[in-house]
Amino acid sequence: MADGLAVVFQHTLAAPVSLEGRGLHSGRPVLMRVLPAEAEFGIRFRRTDLPGGPLIAAAAGNVVETVRCTVLEGEGGARVSTVEHLLSALRGLGVDNALIEVDGPEVPIADGSSALFCDLVQSAGLAAQAQPRRYQRLAKAVGVSNGQSCAVAIPADRFAVSVTLVNDHRHPALSDQFFELVVESAAYRQSVAAARTFGFLAEVEAMRARGLIQGASLENAVVLSDTEVLTPLRYPDELVRHKVLDLIGDLALLGPIHAHIIGIRTSHLLNNKLARAMADELVLV
Repeated sequence: MADGLAVVFQHTLAAPVSLEGRGLHSGRPVLMRVLPAEAEFGIRFRRTDLPGGPLIAAAAGNVVETVRCTVLEGEGGARVSTVEHLLSALRGLGVDNALIEVDGPEVPIADGSSALFCDLVQSAGLAAQAQPRRYQRLAKAVGVSNGQSCAVAIPADRFAVSVTLVNDHRHPALSDQFFELVVESAAYRQSVAAARTFGFLAEVEAMRARGLIQGASLENAVVLSDTEVLTPLRYPDELVRHKVLDLIGDLALLGPIHAHIIGIRTSHLLNNKLARAMADELVLV
């Protein structure tokens, strides 16, 4: 049950869709296909480039790395990284079941937001399925922290996210930013889908030396120098909206939930800590 007594049915894509691009961190070209799946299938990835095409379930317990992205591990140790923007789009638009095939270790970065993934879903259309969507609700509030970062999840009758981005760098072109969203399709598409990932120019060389952001560019990220924002913004508060987008994607690993999430200085690490804490307190609505 959801929204009072109204039954909301599960949805999958009405047709397969595909996208070619490069991985943000690997820089490698990758072909991704998103396929319809039966009810109760959930969201799973398949590495078509590996022997046997191992499956990787999109589940919070399968997260094995959270440095600058979310990495999942599944059958035989197969991994897929930078899943958060795609998962955010699927959850934001109400896709319950899909098989995502990738011929490499990473989901395409597209333009650094979830907008192109939303376009794919909307081009395919959604197909309602016979099974009701099974929402989970928190039995009690939970909270996590990591240094100065913290997040709490409190029981609610809907999925809502409130995030504060603190200008810890004292960047002259930025201020503290706050954004709140009740997660439903139209609001998600309009308010956060186009918000891109971001980073500081001074960090680029260090991250590339660690094998990260090999595929980053001004076309798929908001880049900041020490004194200015080098990329034209899509929203005045695009940075915090992207943090909301990431949080929705990382919590999509729990499946459909009813909860109000409040986060300060969120990160993939904090998001996954929260997801794991919430998993112990979720009950079916």
